[in-house]
Parts: sequence; structure tokens; C-alpha cells
Amino acid sequence: MAEPKVYYSCSPHDERFTHTELDTAVEEYLSYFDPPLPTTVMVRRYEPKTITAEEANSWAHDLLGQLIEQVDEEYGDPEEPTECESSWIALMRETVGNILRGYTVWTCEEVKPATVVDTAAWIRQHHPKWLEEEKIKREVERLEAGDKSPGGQDG
Repeated sequence: MAEPKVYYSCSPHDERFTHTELDTAVEEYLSYFDPPLPTTVMVRRYEPKTITAEEANSWAHDLLGQLIEQVDEEYGDPEEPTECESSWIALMRETVGNILRGYTVWTCEEVKPATVVDTAAWIRQHHPKWLEEEKIKREVERLEAGDKSPGGQDG
């Protein structure tokens, strides 16, 4: 399988992950705010779930069992079910492995711990042009002074 992608999100409720860089997730999240800005932003990291060898082996056994059952229904001895040969399970494991190597896992799981980003420092480092807007500049200065009173919900 290819190297798993890492995704970032500032929302614990995202159903679709699009940000492969932490900074683009923070940028999008902050773009939804009109001051007051949150003091910090919590950035969660997600990776596609891993399909275990045990799962793949179980699927190979299940698929082979289903195949033999269907073939037996049409062509087998009604008195004696066909016994699976060890070479068949080896072939089915190989087939399942080949399918999984080309399969893209969609379901992701959160990788702990989350990263906490200081909003004011992040804006100064990554988007100093935002400070050209007076209300953003005042808000960053307020955050740097430690005044959290009118701030928005921290991510």
C-alpha cells in the first residue's frame, strides 16, 4: 500500500478531510472568524485506518468459504461438502492482498495528541498581510497582550 496520507482539521466534526498541511487547516478555520478571534486553535491530525493482517486473513477465509458454498450448491455432491485445500486459502490470501494493495482507505482516525496553535503568533508568522487590515491587527495585539475577555471560542 502507498504511504498513508495525513490530514489536518480544526473541527472535530469534519466528515471529509481535505487539508494535508497543518497551516492550510488553520488558515481555513481562521478565515471563518471576524474578530474576535480565538486565542488558540486546536488542530487535529488524522490518518487513514490500517487494515490489519488479521482482517485480511479473515476476509480471505470468508470469501473462499462463500465461493465453495456457491460452487457446491450448483455443482457439488449434495451429500458431502467440498473441503477447502490449503493451497486454495493461500491463493485467496494472495488475491485479497493484491486487492488491498491497490485499495484506498477512506475512513480516518484521529492521531493524538492534537496540536495547539497560538493564533496571534500563527498570523504573524504565516499571514503577516492579514495585519494590514486594522481590525485584525488590533485583534492580534489584543491576543498578544493576553486579553482573552472578548475572544471567540478557542478551537
